[in-house]
Amino acid sequence: MAEEFAKFKRFEYRTNSNLVLQREGAAPSQNEPTGEPESLRGRVYQKMGDLVQYEKPKEIEEFKEKKKKRLEEKRKEEDVVSKKARMDINKGETVLSTDVTEMQIYRPRTAQTKAVYEMLLNRLQQPLGDQGPDVL
Repeated sequence: MAEEFAKFKRFEYRTNSNLVLQREGAAPSQNEPTGEPESLRGRVYQKMGDLVQYEKPKEIEEFKEKKKKRLEEKRKEEDVVSKKARMDINKGETVLSTDVTEMQIYRPRTAQTKAVYEMLLNRLQQPLGDQGPDVL
């Protein structure tokens, strides 16, 4: 019990409060923040909300215009060959009623699908021999 009391006395506030060390070296700078809250009076140059803009940024409008132009150019460049066959079920189109004479060419877009597509063409080309890409 005496040991516990000695331990308690050792860490008691009254015994340790006078042991706070003072700073050594030069005096603290006047510009160094102390951590106390400071008033902003006289330092605020503009009122709050004075810089608010109610217009859309011009960069966004320019970006939208460029994107629109790119989409229009892309639509113009599409050929009948590169278009995908689209069936409109509402108009009564089925697999049998679509135009099969229109040549469809598949073009893989990613490296992975390109590799698989090339493997498929190689396997088809072995039994068929030298045939044109339209037969494959």
